[in-house]
Amino acid sequence: MPGITMRQATPNDIATFAELHEEAARWLWSRGIRQWQPGTFQAEWIEGPFTRGEAYVACDQDEVVATVIIQPADTETWGKTVDAAGYIHGLRVRRRVAGRGIGLAVLQWAEREIAAQGNRIARLDCMGTNQGLCAYYERAGYRRVRTVTFQDQDEPYMLALFEKRLDGN
Repeated sequence: MPGITMRQATPNDIATFAELHEEAARWLWSRGIRQWQPGTFQAEWIEGPFTRGEAYVACDQDEVVATVIIQPADTETWGKTVDAAGYIHGLRVRRRVAGRGIGLAVLQWAEREIAAQGNRIARLDCMGTNQGLCAYYERAGYRRVRTVTFQDQDEPYMLALFEKRLDGN
């Protein structure tokens, strides 16, 4: 890992999760990518993963520079599945450290954690219209499985679903 350490998040990290999410939302909107509307993050969205011990932070010395959530299921997006998979969410990297390989290092760390839990597949999703992020995940070895459309309040949105075999097959 490029000078970072991983640790399980504590309730004190909820504000940092929100801060990194807001930073990412503002950056995306500045580039014309309407993935998350700035100012709409709600801490309730991540209380479950924190309570269940699924939230992690990447630290550069004492500063949190990235976040990630690893979950054993994501039925809301993927439906009920029977295969051994782990689900990656909430991957955010502070913009001032972007380009140092931290995002990829955290992603690979999450994959190792998922494999250590006995899973053979890592899954994640992102906005299907975010071409840059879709390409990023493909470069990281993920295969686009499908795109699904969801209805969110006034308008539909598309999610691209990706997976990566962790057993080399």
